[in-house]
Amino acid sequence: MKMNTFTFYLLAGICYSSMLNCTFASEGITDDFKKFAEHQSKAEQGDVKSQLILGTTYYKMRDFKKAAHWFSLAANADNAEGQACLAVLYEHGLGVHKDLLRAIELYEKAAEKNAQQFQPIVQKYEKIIKLRDSAMNGDPQSIYNIGEMYRIGHILENDYEKAA
Repeated sequence: MKMNTFTFYLLAGICYSSMLNCTFASEGITDDFKKFAEHQSKAEQGDVKSQLILGTTYYKMRDFKKAAHWFSLAANADNAEGQACLAVLYEHGLGVHKDLLRAIELYEKAAEKNAQQFQPIVQKYEKIIKLRDSAMNGDPQSIYNIGEMYRIGHILENDYEKAA
């Protein structure tokens, strides 16, 4: 069976998701498209596991906006894995505006549920967390520093609206 380049990469992206267990055998490809469609249907009905599968699949296909959509739904359902996956997208500006403070917030939520897995990530950003907390408590220097971070895009994507 000869495939064009687009079909090959589409199938390769789907195959990366280990939960789909894709094979390139011609009889297996149809089954995998059915599984994908089933996950899409379940995810649209609020099934968190399917939302994570779709998010992971789109992430590996490098369609970060769609990955962000599905991870966001899982994160909003208070799922630690969804929160951590969405945090990665915010941390690196993949499919969403880069926003380290939002990423840290999501990592913290994930760490509350699974401290052992996500706490090291939260510790990595400890200084920024302290700065954010000080700014939230009204410390003028911290507010200025956070504003500068937004303005220059050093850690966060430039956002003049948030900087003001």
